[in-house]
Amino acid sequence: MAVEDVVDQVHACKDWGFFQVFNHGVPLESRERLMTVAKRFFDQPMEEKRKVRRDEVDPQGYFDNELTNNVKD
Repeated sequence: MAVEDVVDQVHACKDWGFFQVFNHGVPLESRERLMTVAKRFFDQPMEEKRKVRRDEVDPQGYFDNELTNNVKD
């Protein structure tokens, strides 16, 4: 199956904004660890999260501002 075919079939992104992939091979322990670490990060006070804020120079990090003014990228 071509990538274009898969993209055409993933209506959830367009209709609901998310989807879940099954049978991807990532171990359960890795997924659970990711969820634990993510929750710990997002439960922190805003000033802590902003210490790793992303910007125009560094695209990786925490982001809490809407730059596109709710217009699709």
